[in-house]
Amino acid sequence: MADMDEAKAYDKLVSAAQGEILDTCFALSVLDIAPPEGVILDLGAGTSRIPLKIARFSSGYSIHAVDMSRSMLQIATENIASENPRRNIHCIQADGKTLPYPDASVDMVISHVALHHLSNPTDMLKEARRVLKPDGAFLFRDLKRPSNRITLELYVQIFGGGGAVQPYPEK
Repeated sequence: MADMDEAKAYDKLVSAAQGEILDTCFALSVLDIAPPEGVILDLGAGTSRIPLKIARFSSGYSIHAVDMSRSMLQIATENIASENPRRNIHCIQADGKTLPYPDASVDMVISHVALHHLSNPTDMLKEARRVLKPDGAFLFRDLKRPSNRITLELYVQIFGGGGAVQPYPEK
């Protein structure tokens, strides 16, 4: 989502009631398995709604919100400035397949609904494993796109707030 209008529409969607519920459930799942403190790396963090929820529930983390989209991170920076007085969330523009972190350097790696955007998600999973400490925690949650366009369009109308259907990633 390189376009600012798309990033704004995404942020509006995930901050609506259904997105709030999904994000809160994921953030609570993260905290259930996270170490008591340390660095959490969120790959495909978008506008940082999940890092903000984690920071609201617990102050023991430095959360790195990683995304490739400058527009998403611009909105994330605005969200963080208005909602995170501790400033323990840091936006990093990077590709999840080539992270600017040393081996075994983060305590937890998370990703919420980002893998399906990648043509080869295995590369990001391998990179997540590389940067994760040996005793670290790992939590990814994603969705599976429907196999046909009609079902996909129906899902977007029901669950996506009427947004536009994005093309399938190239295989």
